[in-house]
Amino acid sequence: MASVATVSVISAFTTLSKTFPGIAEKLDFNEVTLFVQLIAALRPQIDDICEPSNVPPPTLTRRFHEFFMASFGWDDYKTKVFWMVFKELGWRWDGGTDIRHIHPLLVQYGLKYEIGEFSL
Repeated sequence: MASVATVSVISAFTTLSKTFPGIAEKLDFNEVTLFVQLIAALRPQIDDICEPSNVPPPTLTRRFHEFFMASFGWDDYKTKVFWMVFKELGWRWDGGTDIRHIHPLLVQYGLKYEIGEFSL
């Protein structure tokens, strides 16, 4: 039986497929899950920059946007679409995080964008 978190990712994945079929056909389920987990892990930092809220900001600040672009190798458009579609899910994510996948991204890109464990 699938977890509630997995069902939530599948539901968001389906929404993206219907809304942006050109992007959706190139998606990887693990990539989507990692993106959602990163949103959840970085939420406190995003909240520090934006006004803390129960809802995610409509757009990311430049450094978070560029961090996601670099981490996933995405272009500007794909990063904006992913944020638009998956931000709500990431904001309320309770499916846990896989630090084995998140930590390397923070180590590789966090310092450059002042994100993650390198933020002061």
